[in-house]
Amino acid sequence: MRVVKTGGDKLNAFLKGIKKPLPFKDIEVGFFSEAKYQDGKPVAAIAFFNEFGTKNIPERPFFRNANEAVKKPAVDLVKKRFNPALNQLITIETAGLVGVLHTNTVQKSITDLRTPANAPSTIKHKGSDNPLIDTGEMRRSVTYK
Repeated sequence: MRVVKTGGDKLNAFLKGIKKPLPFKDIEVGFFSEAKYQDGKPVAAIAFFNEFGTKNIPERPFFRNANEAVKKPAVDLVKKRFNPALNQLITIETAGLVGVLHTNTVQKSITDLRTPANAPSTIKHKGSDNPLIDTGEMRRSVTYK
């Protein structure tokens, strides 16, 4: 017995349509060059020093924690919004929602991270025991493109 495929034009067109490039390449979340403290220091640099630590600052992996925490909710969001009739896996609107979700997750991670704690002298100086919040500028500066 020989099987011959005939027809399937609509299916083939749909499959070819999915291969079309999306109208964007990536969703970037983080601290961009325009974000600066009042003294001109880039927020990205201070965030990096806090994320990975320095000789005088312990490692506080708020961004890595957020990246891990956002994986499942972001995938669930994309799956929920997938519409095969659109011939693409993710729309600009969905990408924006993923960007907002990830931004909010990073901001929550900055707020919630409590260890390692600040030194007593640091707590006294800034009037707070939250290790990653002093002026709040780093938290406010998280965004997406």
